[in-house]
Amino acid sequence: MDDAEQRLFVYGTLMYPAVFQAVCGTPLIGHAAALEGYARRRVRDAVYPAIVACPGARTMGLLVEDLDTHLWARLDAFEGAAYERKLVAVVRAADGKSLGAQTYVATAAAVADLLDEAWSPTEFSAADLQRYLA
Repeated sequence: MDDAEQRLFVYGTLMYPAVFQAVCGTPLIGHAAALEGYARRRVRDAVYPAIVACPGARTMGLLVEDLDTHLWARLDAFEGAAYERKLVAVVRAADGKSLGAQTYVATAAAVADLLDEAWSPTEFSAADLQRYLA
C-alpha cells in the first residue's frame, strides 16, 4: 500500500467540494472509490456520518491523493476525537485498482452514538448542506 499516507478516502461531508475547500483551504480533487467491509451510519443528533467495520458492507466515496502534513493536520482537527485515522484498502472505480488510503473511522467510544440506519449523501445535500456550510 505505497503512498497510502498521502491518500484519503472520504465518505461523508468531505465529499462536497465546498466543505472540503472550507476545511482544507484547497479544492477537492477526488476519484470515485469503494471501501469494502465498512458501513456508513448516521450519527445521533448530527447531519454527518461515521463509518464502522461491518462485514459484507460497502461504502462509496472519493479517493483524494497527494495530501501533505499540513492538510492532515487540518483534517485531524476537523474530524476531532470521535474519529481515528485508519489505513484501509479502497478500490478505485475507474480502473478497479486496490490502493491503500487513510480514512476516518468512528472510535470505540463514538460507536454508541451511531444509529442503525445508513447516512444518505442525497438527503444531506438536499436538506443539510447549506446549513452545514453556514
